[in-house]
Amino acid sequence: MSDFNPSNALVRNAWEATEQYLPTTGFHCHDFVSESLSANYEQIQQRSITNAGQRPVASPSKIGNEGQIEVDWNAEGHLHYLANLQKNYSVSNPATGVYVTKMAPSEANAAPSTMMVEVWRDDDLAHVNKGCRVRSVTFNAGLRQFIQGSIDLLAARSDYWGAATQTAGTGSSLPQLRGLPNYTNWALADHDIYFTWTDYANKVGKFKIGAAASFGATTVTISGVDTWVEAIDSNGGARIGDRAMPVDILFDLLAAGADSDIFKITGARGVWTPTLPDVVPANEIYALIVVDGEEFVCNQFNLTVTRPVAPIYSIGGRYARVIRERGQRTVDGTLNREYISTELRKKLERAQEFEFYASYQNGVAIGSTAYESEIKLTAKKCVLSGPTPTVGGQDQMDENLNFSCHPSDDGTYPDDLTIEVTSTISDPTA
Repeated sequence: MSDFNPSNALVRNAWEATEQYLPTTGFHCHDFVSESLSANYEQIQQRSITNAGQRPVASPSKIGNEGQIEVDWNAEGHLHYLANLQKNYSVSNPATGVYVTKMAPSEANAAPSTMMVEVWRDDDLAHVNKGCRVRSVTFNAGLRQFIQGSIDLLAARSDYWGAATQTAGTGSSLPQLRGLPNYTNWALADHDIYFTWTDYANKVGKFKIGAAASFGATTVTISGVDTWVEAIDSNGGARIGDRAMPVDILFDLLAAGADSDIFKITGARGVWTPTLPDVVPANEIYALIVVDGEEFVCNQFNLTVTRPVAPIYSIGGRYARVIRERGQRTVDGTLNREYISTELRKKLERAQEFEFYASYQNGVAIGSTAYESEIKLTAKKCVLSGPTPTVGGQDQMDENLNFSCHPSDDGTYPDDLTIEVTSTISDPTA
């Protein structure tokens, strides 16, 4: 039995230049606490009545790809998720080697819409989630801890294919695959896939599965750049996948190629050597929460940003076609403190607005500068909701404040929430 050790697990992400196209460079490794990124394989049940009063066999249905990454927030390793969440950004350079990435819907530069998120679970099967969008993010501050949180992701599909390599010929445009082989092919000892050009001028080629000695007679035609074409085994003409979950090939470039070129796409990606940012997570003791310009003394804080992203399914096939954003995003928070004044109670009762920001630092200077790695949250228009304070016991009278954040008329911070990250990263989209 294999000895899978979760402490060997790895996570990395990379921006997708085109949605669901597998990146081959630009990977960002980061630390994490736990992850639940999974593909949920649903079944649907027949409605038919069968004999013996027993349930008939179910059939495959849609696949959902989603999950969370729990983290202790740091300014370098998790920046790319925040850029995807906020969608737009700008960068300033206040000191040598120090960059402040300001992220909010109204900022000038657009971050890429989707990313690839890859998980290695020490099981020889690196799991690649494609077309990922950040659905929500939480920031949690409590006593005696790092600043904790979660990154909730929604993906269009997932699989395990590695990057293509050219095994015959040189310098040709490389393809990529998506989807899962059918079980017969998936269970083969060698389920790597090979593709060769038989007539490059007319974009005709053949597939074979690794164990096969040679290519057979069945061909496929690549109908164009950026077009997914189903993979058919040249030895026998059967699908490598199946109708509901095909294995598809794509060439995002066809700039170079020749007859008899052969490409190998490994059936399972290998482990990578991580390069983690050398940055300590944000620490509660270096945090500051300010309400209406004054430090707010509290013992617990939570903020959740939620985007209305959802999978778009179509008749036919198991995967979502794309992930799309439809509707309004929300920003909600809670503050907990000992009841020490009536100021916010009065604002709660009369629905008055307040300004809020939180600064999370790690206490370590960047180089020889006066700057530290920092994650700063700013919301200029917040509205309280919920109950007024009550007595919880002989020694307990907490004030639990719920608030929502909304666009403001502040020229510098006009959005419901602005996230500013101070780090050594000059370009969050690289």
